Amino acid sequence: MSALATSPHVAIRASAGSGKTYQLTNRYLGLLIRGAAPETILATTFTRKAAGEILGRVLTRLAKASLNSSLSVELGKQIGVPDLTTARVGQVLRSVTGALHRLRVSTIDSFFSSIARSFSLELGFPAQWQIVSTSVADAMQNRAIEASLRGDVQDMVALVRLLSKGQYVRPVVATVSEIVDSLHGTFLDAPAFAWQALTLDSPSDPTKIESILRQLEECQTRMTLPGSISKALAQSIEHVRAKRFREFVHAGLGRKVAEGQPTYRKANIPEELKDLLQQLLEQVRTIFLEALIGRGRAIQRFLTDYDEHLRVLKQTQASYRFGDVARALATASLLGRLDEVYFRLDCGIHHLLLDEFQDTSLSQWQVLRPLAQEVAAHASMQRSVLLVGDVKQAIYGWRGGVADIFDSLDQDLPGLTWVPLHTSYRSSQPIIDTVNDVFEGLGDNQGFREEQAAARAWQAGFQRHTTAKTDLPGFVRLQVAPFDEQASAPVRQAADLVQQWVKRCPGVTIAVLTRTNDAVRKVMAVLREKGIPASEEGGNPITDSAAVGLMLSLLRLADHPGDSIARHHLANSVLGEALGLRDDPGSAVAVSQKIRQQIQQDGFETCLRRWSLVVAPHCDAREARRLTQLLRLANQLDQRTFLRIDEFIEFASTERVEDPATSHVRVMTIHKAKGLQFDIVILPDLDKQLVGPVPAVLLDSVSAISPATRVVPYVNEEEQLLLPELGQLVKRWRAGQVCESSSLLYVALTRAVHALFMLIEPTGSASIPATFAGVIRHALAPGKAASAGACLFEHGDETWFQTLTFPPPEALPHEPAIAGITMLSSPARTKGLPKTSPSSLEGGKLFVPSDLLYLDTSSLRMGSIIHALFEQITWLEEQQPRDEILHRKAIQAGANESNVRALVRQFQDMIAMPQVHAVLSKQTYQLPEISVELHRELPFALHDDNSLLSGVIDRLVVRKHGDRVMDAEVLDYKTDTVDEKSLADKVERYRPQLEAYRRAVARLLGVETDKIKTQVVFVRPGWVIDLPYPSRLTEPCS
Repeated sequence: MSALATSPHVAIRASAGSGKTYQLTNRYLGLLIRGAAPETILATTFTRKAAGEILGRVLTRLAKASLNSSLSVELGKQIGVPDLTTARVGQVLRSVTGALHRLRVSTIDSFFSSIARSFSLELGFPAQWQIVSTSVADAMQNRAIEASLRGDVQDMVALVRLLSKGQYVRPVVATVSEIVDSLHGTFLDAPAFAWQALTLDSPSDPTKIESILRQLEECQTRMTLPGSISKALAQSIEHVRAKRFREFVHAGLGRKVAEGQPTYRKANIPEELKDLLQQLLEQVRTIFLEALIGRGRAIQRFLTDYDEHLRVLKQTQASYRFGDVARALATASLLGRLDEVYFRLDCGIHHLLLDEFQDTSLSQWQVLRPLAQEVAAHASMQRSVLLVGDVKQAIYGWRGGVADIFDSLDQDLPGLTWVPLHTSYRSSQPIIDTVNDVFEGLGDNQGFREEQAAARAWQAGFQRHTTAKTDLPGFVRLQVAPFDEQASAPVRQAADLVQQWVKRCPGVTIAVLTRTNDAVRKVMAVLREKGIPASEEGGNPITDSAAVGLMLSLLRLADHPGDSIARHHLANSVLGEALGLRDDPGSAVAVSQKIRQQIQQDGFETCLRRWSLVVAPHCDAREARRLTQLLRLANQLDQRTFLRIDEFIEFASTERVEDPATSHVRVMTIHKAKGLQFDIVILPDLDKQLVGPVPAVLLDSVSAISPATRVVPYVNEEEQLLLPELGQLVKRWRAGQVCESSSLLYVALTRAVHALFMLIEPTGSASIPATFAGVIRHALAPGKAASAGACLFEHGDETWFQTLTFPPPEALPHEPAIAGITMLSSPARTKGLPKTSPSSLEGGKLFVPSDLLYLDTSSLRMGSIIHALFEQITWLEEQQPRDEILHRKAIQAGANESNVRALVRQFQDMIAMPQVHAVLSKQTYQLPEISVELHRELPFALHDDNSLLSGVIDRLVVRKHGDRVMDAEVLDYKTDTVDEKSLADKVERYRPQLEAYRRAVARLLGVETDKIKTQVVFVRPGWVIDLPYPSRLTEPCS
């Protein structure tokens, strides 16, 4: 029996495609079968998709094994439980499905958030705090930057000058934003003393510098020097006098003496001259150090000020990122009190299963380590730890991942059993052969040049791969793209390849993987140009839609009436016509004022919904989907503190949203392809440098898994020469870059199942550049020139696809957009029945600028929670649900732990109000010889005037005499804030929705509509309002 089945505490080194998810689900299933309570097992990974895959595999394998005895026996062998029966598997399946709400299969961020919500007060988080999207966080960042820039202008100019080293090559705001993006995380993680670690023994001495220069000039006059040295000496003196210290060190005598060279251009440097130059270099060294200290202090001061502004914004808006949660938990003392943590989580953690461990950050490990150590302290299978990782796939160092944590686990968790997995269950033999050819000789690859030591360190962790799919056909080609003047040659050829394979094998899955988002956009543009449907992992900004662009033009006009481009765009559109906008400044001012008032009164989503009804009839399916996505983004922001219009525009323009249309062609960065596989992989972005742009600061620490002990501004080449101890930090950073680049290349090559096409730029040269392309060429085609159109390497069967059958492409889904928007498959006809929900009919169907639809988006979450609680009520005379059930239901519906008790008390106050109490009481409806039926959350779908009417009725009471329906009553709960003044308008708004319910119930019961009563229940004030209807019948229906 394998160590995976018998050892409680295991760490798996799982190479790409080696079945790590299979092993993780095996451990999970084994724990369940052996009797572990599902809620005591914590399984975490880094993406929701991966967490869903783990849970899906667990449920699928249980379901299949519960129905088939041979499968149950096979499952038993896989998890180390002999003679496993279908009855036992069925018992476990029932246990798991009955406790789905308590399962802990999630992202690591989600788990941390669940702890933080239980300790909001201790962590200093405000009540009802929330995790916000990247775009919202960016808006907060920009506000904090603006606040920081309001300080002393001279200080800010000095900061930018220090950061740019005196060269104004970028705008101030761009420089500051770059500081924040790259350094705020470092600022939060590094102790304050690390920023102060650079010190001076004594300051530079201008008087001494001048004295040395005069002595050098005297030497030049007094000594007979070779012409080359005399000329170089004059240049050195000139550079120093002009304070061009970098030029002094970069070349000439200054560099030769700094390097310890005895000669300059084959001429001996006199000892006296050498001694004076050495003294001068010591002064320049001090000047360099002073500049570094100044830059470091300036960055720290700015980040301190920025962080204070950002903290205030986060507190006032109760909005945080996942990184904030991890850091708060890492620095809190509560993790030393695990019993209390488990108490608030309502269950202890006995089994820990952590996936993709190589991407764990220091702060995340600081949170997880006490849990892991507590579990690993037990030596039996009653407690267990399973850690799965692969340092060869550590590609998230740029966002804090520290692969060395995985390699040093024995220090924190002694007694781990290490299991290597290097056999691929994904890729064909030609793919695996290519992976071996590239990475087995990595340490000697000329593509790494002076960084070969780092490449050898990476190679030390690589073991030769094998594949279980030896009979799987496959093919690999390294191709130089033909020259193309209009676009990147590899990008153009990648699109051509996609087009060929889509025609040749319509059902084949194809991935075009790039290193940068910019390259993704270029590939997508060429594919669209060729008319090839493709989807982008992670989504695009919705500004790729003409309809959304029109909406944003309207918002731009509202924000700035003088925006003539937005005005012209609108005035020549159907939306401008509906708004009465003319293409002149006076009209723009009037419309702008009106739009701003509407947004302030109703919020972004409500206003955008109104305008969408005008635009939607002119949209095809994709455009309408994008409109729907714009409304969803608006809904997200309407839940938060009110944003300025320009901030909403920025949010909508930058937030990435996936197009729901599916495609067998996917375009994404290599980072986003992690964990995925495709029949064909195309790599057109291989010509970028292995080492990326230099960072703003360098970090020094005792070890890779320790906090920083020094934070030093980046040290340029001349500074490295005079400050070699800081130059070592640069070498360490470059080595890290090489290792991460090697991992990125490994991930890219191992995504392919059958075919791999590597496309490179036509340089015409045989020299090996320090790029992915250079590394691949040295490994697969040494000595061959990258001539346009040349095939440098092929391996496998070019006709691999002929023996395989691929499923046909799925039809694109015809997904309805927001309620009230008709989506057109083409301008001429509608595909299928238009879908309508009664709630979409609130306020009527016609768009009139003065009589617009309304949606109180700020109460959506509250409405969902209250609806979930009302759903628990049958009749008030009968047993009411216990408080703990109401608490659980409220949390499932979106309530926070911190306010759930108050919400339940509020709900109990609502049902105690006389009118609400009456409609929830059975005695209200009882008559002699009449039976009363109750339906809660009743779904329905039926044809209604050539459309499909579907929805859910909150509460339906049906009275019968025998089997005949006597009458029925529809109750619809509303959580609106309402008073006597606004009541009539509110009721009128909901009339179309309740009329739709009335028609639906009449159809469902087979009676006339005049026998259906409808009531709106305003739960906050406790009012139950009858909509006009004929008097209730007292005779049974015939």
